[in-house]
Amino acid sequence: MAHSSGTCLSENEIRDLFYELEDADTNLVTYANVKAKFEAILSASSDGPGITDRIARRATRRPSVVQHTNPKTICILNEFYPKHKNPLNEADFTTLVASWNIPSKSNSTAKNDADETIQKRVSLLRQVKAFVSLEARQMLFIAFVIALQVAFGVYQLVMFLHNRPARHALGWGVVVAKTFAGPIYPTIFLMILSMSRWLATLCRKIPGMGRVINWDLHRGFHIYMCCSCLVFSTIHGIAHMSGDFVWGSRPSHQLAVVAFWGKQWYHTTYTKYLSLLPGWSGILALAIFWLIFFLSLPKVRNWNFEVFQLAHLLLFPFVGLLAAHGTLALLHSPMLGYFLIIPTITVVTERVHRLIRGLMHMPATLKTLDKDTVTLTIRRRWDGPWKCAAGQYILLQVPSISWWQWHPFTISSCNSDAMTVHIRHAGNWTKMLRRLPRNDHFCVSVDGPFGAPAQQIYQFDRSIVIGSGIGVTPMSSIANDFANKMSRNKNPWKRLDRSRHRNDGSPFARVYNPFINRSLHSSDGSMNEGSKLKCETHSDAIDVEKAMCSVGMEKTLSASVREVLQAPKRRRVDFHWITRDPPSLQWFSDYLNRAQEAAEAHSQGNSEVHSRDTSAATSAASSFIDLPAYDNAARPMQLQFNINTYVTAPNKTMSDHVFKHLVDRYRSPAQDHSVLTGLKTASHFRRPDFSAVLRDYHAEMCKQGWAGGEVGVFYCGNPGLGATLKEACRTQTTLAWADGSKIRYRFITEVF
Repeated sequence: MAHSSGTCLSENEIRDLFYELEDADTNLVTYANVKAKFEAILSASSDGPGITDRIARRATRRPSVVQHTNPKTICILNEFYPKHKNPLNEADFTTLVASWNIPSKSNSTAKNDADETIQKRVSLLRQVKAFVSLEARQMLFIAFVIALQVAFGVYQLVMFLHNRPARHALGWGVVVAKTFAGPIYPTIFLMILSMSRWLATLCRKIPGMGRVINWDLHRGFHIYMCCSCLVFSTIHGIAHMSGDFVWGSRPSHQLAVVAFWGKQWYHTTYTKYLSLLPGWSGILALAIFWLIFFLSLPKVRNWNFEVFQLAHLLLFPFVGLLAAHGTLALLHSPMLGYFLIIPTITVVTERVHRLIRGLMHMPATLKTLDKDTVTLTIRRRWDGPWKCAAGQYILLQVPSISWWQWHPFTISSCNSDAMTVHIRHAGNWTKMLRRLPRNDHFCVSVDGPFGAPAQQIYQFDRSIVIGSGIGVTPMSSIANDFANKMSRNKNPWKRLDRSRHRNDGSPFARVYNPFINRSLHSSDGSMNEGSKLKCETHSDAIDVEKAMCSVGMEKTLSASVREVLQAPKRRRVDFHWITRDPPSLQWFSDYLNRAQEAAEAHSQGNSEVHSRDTSAATSAASSFIDLPAYDNAARPMQLQFNINTYVTAPNKTMSDHVFKHLVDRYRSPAQDHSVLTGLKTASHFRRPDFSAVLRDYHAEMCKQGWAGGEVGVFYCGNPGLGATLKEACRTQTTLAWADGSKIRYRFITEVF
């Protein structure tokens, strides 16, 4: 989907361009002036590695001193402004520039409030339905977690309300302390378990698991669990130290203490309560918990990541103290240790494995792409290919920088013996990485790969993939994997098709399908004829056919059902990449071009096959179509792959804006890609308006007959833009429920 660029240059904009290019003496635009300005702008726009082999030596920014004219530059210029043209006055120049159809510069800053206006007209009920359609399952999981916390807290509260000896001996402080100890059990279980990257990777492979538990947000969930557990633990500790410890040490309550615990507890002082194993272990564990919390704050993490990681190693003594905390069984049998076994073993095993991987060094080389970005190529020391999937990430350790720091990076490409990651300068560690020698081997260690949100792209028939800056890395990995599979005639959506085929084969899924009930029975309860049945989707067609076979009506299967059964699966992937400078687009231009070529070749091949199959099926429409011939996994696929790129660097002058478009558009028989970006598709030199992008996308979906289902909107990049995209997805989902299409736009952001 090439998003509309809006209107072309206005008369005022063309007049500004004329004034920038005109000769001061003649007030005319000459070829020499245009050429000088053109070369200066092209030189300034081609700053960075990779462009030098397409554009000759960089000229100075001042047109008057441009030297070393590049034949390629002259060829591009002559395509739009022939050398033999006479000097042009303003009227002739306006006519020429208007023929170029350059989009208006004002389009980049235009605001569109249409969505907000329409959304205000949507009823509250429809807005609620749209929100529930997107968030209901995840809300159920959060509700389940909260219910667990409340249930354990209420259980402890009721138990100690009925324990009169404990209340008489220790007062109401013990009731409060044990009430808040209850929620700690499930909370600390989930808090530690959410740290496991192995578990997140495993659960991403289970179909449907991500719809209930959003593993993409496991880090945020871990933080929320940590904060809530810290609150419960603090209240628990305060209630003990200021409540039952004080109450139980008073002389007037000693008889009650003896009645509850025995004669050996007579004359128990406050310090004795603190010196007992439950006392000092709880205080020390709470102190460690608060220390981990403070050393994990964003300011500390940004200041020194190694301090952040070392602080998390305190988890292990923290867990040990918790396990010992209740072993004396003073109030009831110890429970916390049972909740710590599974998550602790999982995390300890994972950390030991990472420690071992840290001792297995691999050779790596570094290459600079621009002032902020480098590529790291890692090679295996042992035989056999890398076992990784598109969109996954690794944890990288560079011993020459730090033995303790492991940083996540998405895999850009992975072949038989080499893996490449792109790294952007974002802190002290990456700053030290850039100082390592170029083209010389140095040692690194790798743990992983691990599952990432981008892997879910093949779970959607329709996807919008958005990358901002270096955030395009997981998306380019998907594009590379997509191109490789399509070139080998492999179906990237194979697992999705198989799961759907299994669902189509379920004998229980047909009985309760409301579509079947409406299709097979008329309003008076009588059976409809098969020729009257109509359906819109392949699943409905399968349902109709199987239901009619069960009642002996397979001979009257309608033509509409047969047509849907024969139709190819429709898939669509829209790729959006936002970058500041044109040279950055060359990083992954080969991957994107290969993906687009593979999609086009596949679509052309399938269109020919489908046309032959359709004509053959039409001639045999009177015969019954055997169900196995319509295996969902074997149906042909109709694929649409669109690439949209955005260069957001501001154009200071009108000539910047115009000439960048001209250079990017230039194509010749010997060169089918942009000189500026390396892509076969043209780029947009402006900031994208994703509300408008989603609105246009939705209009195209409705026009093509798509209805219902989900569109996966994948994003990796700046968090600010991510928040804007998430809100745009919710807004578009609300509008989809308002117009009856009921398409859900599910926002999925990249989180490590």
